[in-house]
Amino acid sequence: SYGPRQKFLARIRQEEQLNDPRLAIKLPRMSFEIIGLEYDESTRLTRGTKLNIPGTSTTSRKTMFYPSTYRLSFELNIMAKHTDDALQILEQILPFFQPEYSVTVNEVDNNFQSDMPFVLTGVSLNDDYEGDFETRRSLIYTLTFDTRIKYYGGLTDSGAIIRETKTNISDFDMTTSGL
Repeated sequence: SYGPRQKFLARIRQEEQLNDPRLAIKLPRMSFEIIGLEYDESTRLTRGTKLNIPGTSTTSRKTMFYPSTYRLSFELNIMAKHTDDALQILEQILPFFQPEYSVTVNEVDNNFQSDMPFVLTGVSLNDDYEGDFETRRSLIYTLTFDTRIKYYGGLTDSGAIIRETKTNISDFDMTTSGL
């Protein structure tokens, strides 16, 4: 589910009766949260550069400006009551990231594909166990990821594709005299 871990922790600690299994949040639970979005200067191209995309027929084409690329950072929070539960979830996720996992994405109405790498930048543990044995424990592993996303402008119809040209060449042999 989407949401910051603080909201889930507040829900756990909200009521005294949350130890009742009918009211408590079921653990283990995973949530994710977008934590940053920054323009990626390293992929900047000359302003006005266009990309040609084949049209619906062989005689037409569409154009659009090259996309703006942004770096997206997000967190995946794994909340568990027991360490063993959290570690079992981590064992299913971490082997895929060395340190990145690439996903092939169909872009612009399936006109072309590109690889989108998800880079695992960090794993941290937060154990908020304080108090007596009756206090509910919240064990949280936070995995931080970075990826690059592209924002495209609209497609414009650039008209027909030029398939044939006709040229008339005249050879005029002109001489000038008296100059």
